Amino acid sequence: MPSSHKLVPYRQSNLGTLLTHRYTLNRNETDIKASINLLRRSISATRASEDNFGSRANNLGLAHKAWYEADPQVSTLDDAILWTRIAVNAAAQNDPRLVTRLVNLHDCLTKSASPEEQLESLSVILNACEVPNGIPIAQLGAMVRAIDALCDRGDYNRAWAVAHKATVQMPRVLNRSYGREDLQRLLTAFSKLSSLSCALCLESTSDSSQALEMLEQGRGIILGYLIDTKSDISALESECPDIASEFDSIRSAIARIDREIGNPIMLPADHRDQIFLQRSQLTRNLNDCIERIQALENHRGFLLPPSAAEMRRAAIAGTIILVNATSVRSDAVIVTQSAISHLPLPLLTPARIKRWQEEQLTNLNSPADLREKNPRYRKFLAWLWTSCVQPILNELHLLETRDSSDLPRIWWIGSGAASTLPFHAAGRYTHPNTTETALRWVLSSYTPTIKALTHARPRSSLALQTQSGPRKMTFVLMPETPGENALDGVNAEMTAIIECVIKSQYATTCLEGPSVQQVLDGIHGSQIVHFSCHGLSHSVDPSYSGLILRTHNHTPADDARTTTTTTPREERFRKEILTVHRISQQDFGAQMPRIAYLSACSTVEQKVAVLADEVIHLGSGFQAAGFPHVVGTLWPTGDRVSAQAAQRFYEELMKAHNDEPEKQGERAIAEAVRKATLHVLESQPGMEHSPLEWAQFVHIGP
Repeated sequence: MPSSHKLVPYRQSNLGTLLTHRYTLNRNETDIKASINLLRRSISATRASEDNFGSRANNLGLAHKAWYEADPQVSTLDDAILWTRIAVNAAAQNDPRLVTRLVNLHDCLTKSASPEEQLESLSVILNACEVPNGIPIAQLGAMVRAIDALCDRGDYNRAWAVAHKATVQMPRVLNRSYGREDLQRLLTAFSKLSSLSCALCLESTSDSSQALEMLEQGRGIILGYLIDTKSDISALESECPDIASEFDSIRSAIARIDREIGNPIMLPADHRDQIFLQRSQLTRNLNDCIERIQALENHRGFLLPPSAAEMRRAAIAGTIILVNATSVRSDAVIVTQSAISHLPLPLLTPARIKRWQEEQLTNLNSPADLREKNPRYRKFLAWLWTSCVQPILNELHLLETRDSSDLPRIWWIGSGAASTLPFHAAGRYTHPNTTETALRWVLSSYTPTIKALTHARPRSSLALQTQSGPRKMTFVLMPETPGENALDGVNAEMTAIIECVIKSQYATTCLEGPSVQQVLDGIHGSQIVHFSCHGLSHSVDPSYSGLILRTHNHTPADDARTTTTTTPREERFRKEILTVHRISQQDFGAQMPRIAYLSACSTVEQKVAVLADEVIHLGSGFQAAGFPHVVGTLWPTGDRVSAQAAQRFYEELMKAHNDEPEKQGERAIAEAVRKATLHVLESQPGMEHSPLEWAQFVHIGP
């Protein structure tokens, strides 16, 4: 192509940008030098009045920034600041790309040693938060940076103002037009927004109700969309299909425009102003549509978190406690039927939590790990008791003598750095009869969000009310799994459980060694589903955590092939995972299921810290699929302990059903989990010193 061809600057800019990206991966200096050379030539061939001038200047600034991050030279940073500043000045005020350019300039300025440029960086990022018609996803990113910058300066009041605006916008920006994987990727950038908003609200206003609303608005977004799809939006589509269609159409149109704006090659200069105006109009249309939906009699809470009054009503059977730990402050937000309050927890610092987590005490691969890590885990539970759970129970006056058969119920929710803490097991396990433990004083359950609790509760009640005649229980057993150790105790576990449930008129079905589809087909109509298999907790994408099943290791062509060779059993099958993503897409709600018991390793573990507030694990997946109650584990469990706990759980559950039918409701399931835990704890002398063997069992649900 001749050097004078009009497309040459485009291609130089594109190639330069790709070389910058490759440089960030391989740190090959030849790439970044070539990138900067190409980008400079591209800019030299572009008039300052052209629309593409700003984009190319921005790309050159980012190239210098990438080079500086690998090889910190002041002159390189000066060039990065120069060119990102030129890119900002080249953008019109109504240009949605201005937000991204301001963010890039801010990121460069924060690396400077100059006090003036450090101060300017704050002004720049605050301007990015206020750009009219800015790309919403970019503006959210700017707000997160602004919150961090203001918190670093101790300016919590202004940080709260930005955080409030960002948290309110978050559900509208991260909407259903994104695929699940894209949504998870975007949420990693905003993982601490809701927990920081809560902390900043308490620091600035001491308004417990509003702080809780911030948490509910910004946590569990993916789970919330699944719930909405199966309730709020489904109801809107059923009752008002026209406005539901309008709502979806506008959001999809905005998402298409945002993708187009994000790719300068797809945005010719003569098309720019038109598309910016179109996006601005669509945003106004969307806000108007949402307001009209919320004005409808049965849809006033559309796209809104539960109100303070609704959250208080959710505490009808006990107390909801949301523990939030951030760099600003740590608190327990306490929800009862009469009030929402908060209790500062100054000893529960993110730094201390991180030190405990870095020890990886629940990463268990052998009996030797148990022996080595149990003493430290016992100290961790004692610290959690002293710094968090004991002060909360004291505040609620729950450390008072009472009958163990009538313990007060608590639903725990962790947020921020506290997202994965085992509040139910906190305590000083110094001797067999110790009373300084959560197990002694309260009946603990967990819920991903208050919205999830309010969604599950009527399903649980309805499942009980509609039970008539023989009920169905399905076992999913994997005594042998390709590539995994055999689970020798699986069949014995099932036999022991059947002896319990058959007396309560349950018809039992067993699926041994099934595929994923066979399981999804086989559990239809079951009130209880019991999985006894290996579990997988994915360390990168929690949506791909799951239960390990198997499927035939052949193709249709193999079936047609005639052979006399016998294939070894272990080669006839391969692993197949029933993932969180797959199960959460199901909808068993109309069949009134009640309990999913996941007797597998780490079924409610959260390994991906940046997505911990999304609460993506098998427990929340089964709840999204329609099971109001889930029993799961926080870390790997041995065969013997799994069988012990499962058998005692069903014994207690069926006893409540047979002897005290009036107590067979929601409480009975949480009580059965607690008694199963105590059964393992008391099964042999000295078990109180080995919490990693019995503290992993949890109940999720109403």
